Amino acid sequence: PCAVLGGYAAGPTKEAAVVAKGMKTVLVSHGSEDSGLASPRVPDVTQTCPNYHPMGQAIVNWLRSKGRTDFVATIHSSHEHGRIYRDTIDNACRDSNFTSVHSIVIGPPFTGMTPNSSVRYAMLSIQKTTYRTIVAVLNKYEGSQMDLIADIAEELQMNTNEYVWVFVLPSEQTIDDFVVY
Repeated sequence: PCAVLGGYAAGPTKEAAVVAKGMKTVLVSHGSEDSGLASPRVPDVTQTCPNYHPMGQAIVNWLRSKGRTDFVATIHSSHEHGRIYRDTIDNACRDSNFTSVHSIVIGPPFTGMTPNSSVRYAMLSIQKTTYRTIVAVLNKYEGSQMDLIADIAEELQMNTNEYVWVFVLPSEQTIDDFVVY
């Protein structure tokens, strides 16, 4: 065969990559978000760009249905998934005429008070503004972000009805990867 068309998510795509390698052909994935699949370590995999815009638009449509049409803050990880979804959410908000969109990057170790890494710093910055709609784009590649956000939200009383939170997770990871029961 000329190529193997891979799965939509990272898990099936990883399995299909093994098959393609055994067949000495390439794998083309049309929806996997895992950037590790298109790297020098996996030279036989090619990713076409998944269509992120409908995902961002679905989030914005849900926010609009809840009456949130003005100020949106995006907390996103420094990982590629976070940066891509930041742009997707920002563009969808602007297309839907939101008043203002503000993005804050977080990265390892996620603690402390260092701008551009600290969850606490990002949340304190949002708390000081009129932004009460928050989209958190997370990944499990770099620490336990959801637990940290939940603890800080409780401490800062950012878990009241005044706030609306939306959590965006990578498609190859489940909510069970993020929540401690």
